[in-house]
Amino acid sequence: MNVVQQKNVETLERLRLQLLKTEKWPLKYMFKFIVPNSNGRVNAVVETLPQGGQTTFKPSKDLHYVSVTHVNNMPSADSIIDAVTRATAIEGVISL
Repeated sequence: MNVVQQKNVETLERLRLQLLKTEKWPLKYMFKFIVPNSNGRVNAVVETLPQGGQTTFKPSKDLHYVSVTHVNNMPSADSIIDAVTRATAIEGVISL
């Protein structure tokens, strides 16, 4: 595992611990990703997101990147972690 992959694992684990402190589920959660605007990556990220909810897009000034925001009611911490893991597996995608 390289340094970037290790940092991603640590970040996801911190997120999981924060989410587990939530006592009320389902939880309205906002996913936010920065996605390279090439090779169908924006569509690929959208396909990994949970069904339903609301998705918005905001391109960068130079159109090289797109901010993808998705708000949805999520049933558990693991469902959030799974969605983030699937999206960030796409090359160049950054989760905020």
